[in-house]
Amino acid sequence: MPTTKHIDMDLIVDYVRAAGYVAYVEQTGGGVATIYASRTADERGYPARHPVGPYNDDVVDVAAGPGWFEGPAWTMPRGDLADFYVGPDGDDFDDYAKTYRATESDTANTLGARIVALLAGQS
Repeated sequence: MPTTKHIDMDLIVDYVRAAGYVAYVEQTGGGVATIYASRTADERGYPARHPVGPYNDDVVDVAAGPGWFEGPAWTMPRGDLADFYVGPDGDDFDDYAKTYRATESDTANTLGARIVALLAGQS
């Protein structure tokens, strides 16, 4: 049976923040952990949201996940590299071409670098 590799989502967020962008892990329902990242912050310091797509959804620039929380009170977010994606947030189907599916060789740094590249417009 193949083993799965788990990734610490807090380390991905740290990488993105160190590059000068805004990122955090949010509990998006049912204990699911999702990284949200944007070029700018809102008034609370969270990734700024803006309308996009055919339904004018309120989205951030980049989302990554899914994951779960291993610690109490939504702490210690982890993701399974066999089912982890990085890409633009929202319903703009043209952006799905920019969505990246993680591989077993990815690390927190390589996934953080993908988020930073999307934020910098380098896809």
